[in-house]
Amino acid sequence: MKLTLDLVPSTSFYQNARSVLTKSEWKKIRDKVVESCGNKCEICNIYYDNLDCHEVWEYKNKIQKLVKLIGLCKDCHQVKHFGLAEINGKRKEALSHLMKVNKISKKQAEDYIIKQFNIWKQRSLKKWTLDISLLNDI
Repeated sequence: MKLTLDLVPSTSFYQNARSVLTKSEWKKIRDKVVESCGNKCEICNIYYDNLDCHEVWEYKNKIQKLVKLIGLCKDCHQVKHFGLAEINGKRKEALSHLMKVNKISKKQAEDYIIKQFNIWKQRSLKKWTLDISLLNDI
């Protein structure tokens, strides 16, 4: 699957790279990420004037580790944060984009979403320690 959901555990809401950086520090990092991908979404590979910077996390041994930053279009980024899309009334759009990018049926997409929310529920039972040491390299 090319486009995946990245559901942050509820116990880690608002714990991210942006929360520990100033706005100007985050902007510098975001600009560097967008420049490195040539303003093309790193998932759907379409050029956009304005990309988002998405944090990719790994969850192991109660450590939420930042492993990568990628440039995403608004639609792909919305799918990554599918729970937020649902809260914002954008579920239909996010589901449609997931199906289109991954060339999968609605049933396949819905099954995948259920699986990812089950993983999210399990992760949300734990308290995670944030590791953003990747930012030291940037």
